[in-house]
Amino acid sequence: MRYFVIGEDGRRYGPSDLSNLKKWALEGRMESHSFLEEEEGGRRIQAFELSELVYAPPFNEGFIPEKTPGEPAIEFLLAWLFSVTGLVGVYFFTIISPFVILFTLPGFLFTRLAAAKGHNISILRYVNRIALIWGVISLGIISLYYWKK
Repeated sequence: MRYFVIGEDGRRYGPSDLSNLKKWALEGRMESHSFLEEEEGGRRIQAFELSELVYAPPFNEGFIPEKTPGEPAIEFLLAWLFSVTGLVGVYFFTIISPFVILFTLPGFLFTRLAAAKGHNISILRYVNRIALIWGVISLGIISLYYWKK
């Protein structure tokens, strides 16, 4: 016997024989609550009334564990460490501005790595830029001071 499949949009698909309906059911293109209409006679039944049909298991995306808030990535922590160390170096060790630059550059690197893992790094970018700019300016001023002596 051949059947039309009545879609959720109300349109009729088919007619199709039982072997094709089995294939559609296994592919998930037709569900057990779908309506079928006989080609001859027009009688409507629900698909689960045909015992020959086997349906695909319901689609499950699976469990995707989220990262707990208490476990920040090491890149994020290192980005903060180097950025703040570079900024503190600006205030306390302006005379040794290469120190500031050497600590700020890894801060940039770890900030990029943390951004690639999805962390919010907007504040880190500003801290890194301020420390690096201040370090370069103070290095220039110190270089000019010693060059004129």
